[in-house]
Amino acid sequence: MKKALFLTIFLLSLVAIIYGCTNEPKQVSVQENITEVKVIASCDDSNPCTEDIFNDLTKQCDHKKLDHCCGDKTCDSNERCDQEKKKTICPQDCPQNCPGLLTIEELSCEGNCIKGESSYLIDGDSKIKFQVKNIGELSVNEVKGSFKCTKPNEKTFVGTNFMSSQSGVTFTNYFNKDSEKIDISGSPYGKDQAEYSLEIKGKPTEEILLDCKVEVGSLSNIVAKEFKIKLSSS
Repeated sequence: MKKALFLTIFLLSLVAIIYGCTNEPKQVSVQENITEVKVIASCDDSNPCTEDIFNDLTKQCDHKKLDHCCGDKTCDSNERCDQEKKKTICPQDCPQNCPGLLTIEELSCEGNCIKGESSYLIDGDSKIKFQVKNIGELSVNEVKGSFKCTKPNEKTFVGTNFMSSQSGVTFTNYFNKDSEKIDISGSPYGKDQAEYSLEIKGKPTEEILLDCKVEVGSLSNIVAKEFKIKLSSS
């Protein structure tokens, strides 16, 4: 009896082992979890007043607004007038109201005039031209000019408020064509330049070397230029 029971259990175990080895494994359908990936070439929004960064959490670009940035429509104290250059640092945000500032440069001489290394040689009708420029932003109004020429170590020979004719020649000064005074606009608004002329008419009757000076400006904004004139009677 015991042998029969043992034999039955053995046969059942053997059948189970054989079935387990020969039965094909269960097919399991696996669906891959594919995540959509966005490729962002750049987060640059072309706005200089934002810090552009990629947010790893949201997978989007973030644009953080920067403080005190030129172009943010807020006029900060460090964006106002550069007093040395007379230019507004950030004209996008701040009004252009740097004070006007005049400069003067020699341009040329015309007529019976030769410009030498240290003086203008004049032996007849001539004109010495200067360029007056406002490098600031606000206008300089009621700009006037004056001149004075002296013999070395002597008193005034000719001048605006002195005798304008001497030794056969007459001196006159004016802006552009014939203006006694002018307004010069600021650099952002055009018309920020003017021509100032010292005109000499007549034939010199003697040889004279003159130290000359022209001054151009308004009450609080005056520039000057010094030069020499040699009148020649030959």
